[in-house]
Amino acid sequence: MPGRRNVTSSKVTGGPDWILLRLSSGTAPVTQLAAPFDMALPSFLRHLRVLENCGLVRSRKSGRVRTYQISPEPLKAAEGWMKQQGALWERRLDQLDRYVEELGPTVGPTPSPTSFWRGSSTCHQSSSGWPGRSQST
Repeated sequence: MPGRRNVTSSKVTGGPDWILLRLSSGTAPVTQLAAPFDMALPSFLRHLRVLENCGLVRSRKSGRVRTYQISPEPLKAAEGWMKQQGALWERRLDQLDRYVEELGPTVGPTPSPTSFWRGSSTCHQSSSGWPGRSQST
């Protein structure tokens, strides 16, 4: 992604996703989590509060040190939902494949994916270069 640096560099511009990635390898105090970020500590603490309010991380304070750890339960629930959705869409795509095979071969030449943008006979290409749009003056 633009603006992102290697997490091993001295400063990173990631956000909550990097924090979760870091916490997946173990607990860490706020100062250690904040060190790679080029932002003020109060701004960084807002990221941690959002993650804590969502239930993705938990914190514990011992003396003056607040330590954070990942809370895997919500992530496991999301993983389960994504697996269900993946299985559902896999079945739907298999059904679509079977339907397309039942249709048999198409009549006539198969249009290329780029024919839409190159002004094929089935698509009007305006003078602006975008189908269906005229060039404004």
